[in-house]
Amino acid sequence: MARVDGQTFSLLGVPSPPSGVQAATIFSAQYTSTHTFFSLLAGNVSIKLDFLSPVSPSNYLRQSLPFSYLTVTAANADGDDVQVYVDLDETWTGQSGNTAANSSTSGQTSVFQLSVNGAATYAQNAMDQALWGEVVFASRPSNSSTLTVQSGDAASVRGLFASNGTLSGSTPAYSAGNVVAIAQDLGSVASSASVTYAIGYTRDAAVNYLGNARASYYSATYKDSVSAVNHFLDDYADAEAEASGMDSNIASKATSAAGANYSDIVTLSVRQAYGASDLTIPADTLDTGNLMLFLKEISSDGNVNTGILIPNPLNHVLCTD
Repeated sequence: MARVDGQTFSLLGVPSPPSGVQAATIFSAQYTSTHTFFSLLAGNVSIKLDFLSPVSPSNYLRQSLPFSYLTVTAANADGDDVQVYVDLDETWTGQSGNTAANSSTSGQTSVFQLSVNGAATYAQNAMDQALWGEVVFASRPSNSSTLTVQSGDAASVRGLFASNGTLSGSTPAYSAGNVVAIAQDLGSVASSASVTYAIGYTRDAAVNYLGNARASYYSATYKDSVSAVNHFLDDYADAEAEASGMDSNIASKATSAAGANYSDIVTLSVRQAYGASDLTIPADTLDTGNLMLFLKEISSDGNVNTGILIPNPLNHVLCTD
C-alpha cells in the first residue's frame, strides 16, 4: 500500500483493504531478464514497483543468495507526504497454522523471519514448496525515510498504517491470519524518493546429495540469514548495475538472432532458468572449491537434475557467462 497526503491506496495484493482505501491505477507493466516493473498512479503521485532478481553467473556469492529486491519509488511528487507499506503472511512458508516468527534488527536493517515449527529437513508441500527453511523479509531506511515495523492480525496492522502511515513496533507471537509488515515514511517528497525491501527463502541444508547435506554457496561467507540479507541490501547498487547490463545485452543479442518475439521469450525465461538453480558446497566443510549446481524442475514433477532437461537451462548459462 501507499499513503499520499493522508489517503491510502492499495497497490498489489490487498484483497480486503481497510475502510477508505482506494485502489491505485496500474498504467503499465514491463519485464526484462532480471526486473519486473509495475507503474501505478496513487492520487497525483506515480508509484513504481521494481522487482529485481539478480542473475550473476560470474559472481557465485551474488548468484547463490536466495533473495529478491523490491524497490518502491514515489515520483512526480510536489511536496506530497508519502508512506509505503509491505507485508507478508505465512503462505510464504508453504503451510498455514504452524508458523514461528522472529523479528530483529542488525544495524539499521529490520528483519522478519518466518519458519514452520518442527518441519522435517527436506520436507515439501504438494506444490514442491520447501518447508524446512525460513522466509526472510527485510528493509532499512533510506537517507530520508523513517522505518517502522509491526506484526499481528492483518486487518489491524493494515488498518493502522492506513490511518496513521506508521506502525507500532509491536511483534507478538505469530498466529494464523497474521502478517509481518514494514512501513517506510518518505516524508515530504519534492520530486522522487525510493526505498528497497529484500524478500527471500533460505535453507541451511539446501540439498541432500547421496545422503550428504549441501549448503548454498553464500554460507561459506555468511553463516546466518540476517548477515546474508544485510550483505544483499549492501550489494544493491552493484547488483542493479550488473542486472541492467545483462538486460540490455540479452535483449540485443536475442533480437539480432531471431527478432523481437524471440527476444521476448528469451528475456522471460532467464529468471526461470537461474531461479530454479542452487549453487552448493558441502555443508560440513563449506569448501568453495567443491561446487555443485542443482536444477529444480519448476513446470512438471519437481525432480532435481533430470538428465533430459539439463541442456535447456545450460543454454542460458553458456550465453550469459
